[in-house]
Amino acid sequence: METKDNIPTAEMLDESHERSSIPTAEMADIGITDDMKKCYLLSRTLRCCVWVECLLAMLAAFSNLYLTIPLLLAYLGYIGARNFNKNMVILYFIYLTANNAYRFYIFFHFFLPLTPKERNTHALSFMLVIICGLMDFIASYVCYIFYKSIKQLPAEDHEFIKLLEDHELRQVSMNNSS
Repeated sequence: METKDNIPTAEMLDESHERSSIPTAEMADIGITDDMKKCYLLSRTLRCCVWVECLLAMLAAFSNLYLTIPLLLAYLGYIGARNFNKNMVILYFIYLTANNAYRFYIFFHFFLPLTPKERNTHALSFMLVIICGLMDFIASYVCYIFYKSIKQLPAEDHEFIKLLEDHELRQVSMNNSS
């Protein structure tokens, strides 16, 4: 490296230099375990479920400002899944379970006493409750499996997976799947 007026300047390498003669830093072996990959994939799945939940919560929040609370809890679930925080994930799981139980209780409380003619007029509402209930059930199942996966990780693996960037984990999971 030459200096010109005490400013370092780079030299161009010609074809005569071999790449092996250029000093490089050694990369440490990352050492991502199968449990860490499973935890990462569950995190991505849960984040996708949370995005759907957030979209539905935003639609509901437009009708009533009180319904922004589910939006905040869904965001909490996203942050928990992204940061592998088991406390936030279990809180989101409790919210999903309570929300689903409450949804079905209210729905059947008001739907069962209806006459068949009134039920036909509320068929779309019935279908939406069933679809949202199934989505929440799937999300709560993924949330539970993700929580168990985080809990089973050793402490050093848990800290290591928190430090890794999303693209690094995605690259490792893609390399091993092919």
